[in-house]
Formats: sequence, C-alpha cells, structure tokens
Amino acid sequence: MSEEGTGYRTSLREEEEAKVRIALAKTLAMKRLDRINYLQLEVADLDRSGRWYRRMLSLKPAPTVRANELVILKSGQDLTLHLVRGSPARSRHFRIGLQLDSRPEVRAWRAHMDHNGATASPIEERDSYYGFILADPDGYVLEFFTAAPEDDE
Repeated sequence: MSEEGTGYRTSLREEEEAKVRIALAKTLAMKRLDRINYLQLEVADLDRSGRWYRRMLSLKPAPTVRANELVILKSGQDLTLHLVRGSPARSRHFRIGLQLDSRPEVRAWRAHMDHNGATASPIEERDSYYGFILADPDGYVLEFFTAAPEDDE
C-alpha cells in the first residue's frame, strides 16, 4: 500500500504488524502499583525481633517458614514482614508508615503499645495528621497514623 505524494510506502503486512504491536502494548499496559507485598528488614537478633513484632503488631508466623537466617510474619493477606539476620540499617530517614482508618484506631494501637510495654511517642495532631511513632528493638521507626478527620468518632 502506498501513500501518494508522500514518498512513504508501507506494506499491508507492516501495517498489520504495527496494529498487533499496539494491541499487545495496550494489553500489557502497566497497572498502578497499589500495595507492597512484603517488607524485609535486617535485624540483629531474629528471635527477639520476631517476638517483638508478633506481640506489638499481632503478626503470626507464616506456616512452615522458619530458617536460621529468616523469619516470615504475616497479618492476614495484606502485610508480610521478612526478618533477616544481619546488620540493621541505620538511617534517620527510614520509616515504616502504617496507615489506619480512623482516630479511634490510632488510640487503640497506642493503648496496645502501652499495654505491651513499648515506648511510643504521644499522639500528635496537626493539620490532617493524627498519629504516633515508636522504634522496634533494632531502631526501625514505625509510624501509626490516619488522615481521617476528627469527626470520624
């Protein structure tokens, strides 16, 4: 097939191949990432950190997964934490943000931390933020927060 006056020539086969490539690209289009499958942290003491995360975040060991160098903990299907024996990262900018649906949930998690002996910050409120932070045994900072308005109670 030729386009008169343009000097541009394409064959019917090339046009069909182009259509197939476009259709394939649309089919394979990248979808938006909206969740993290797991978070892996290096910890100094697997047993200590495993106990802490089970107690503080109510995580459960993954079935049949326990090795000398790895502990896998889960919270339903949404949160999976891999603890690996190693040297914990030291960065004052690294934080694990755990977003909750409401202010009462933030208060309930804060009370849970108190009950289990964790040293957590007071709940802070500013603009649309309502939350608190605490550090795990290796110094990783966890932030429990919501952006829900005050009238959600």
